[in-house]
Amino acid sequence: KDYVKKVLPKGKNIIAVSYGIGECYYRFTNKIINVDSFGVSAKKDDVLDYFSLTKEKLCEQILELIKEDLDE
Repeated sequence: KDYVKKVLPKGKNIIAVSYGIGECYYRFTNKIINVDSFGVSAKKDDVLDYFSLTKEKLCEQILELIKEDLDE
């Protein structure tokens, strides 16, 4: 627990990005960008785009999550 507190300090925005099962991150944050489906087959860049996990789309999603915090 000390390690978790050191790495994930209270009062900070914690956003998890997962390409697999993201449920395990709910004990640390409710801000999770996750792919919880399977079976898509294509080139890596096409799959990342399909799931909105390109650098650009991830940045947009993360900024939106941070903005939601500021609006509260």
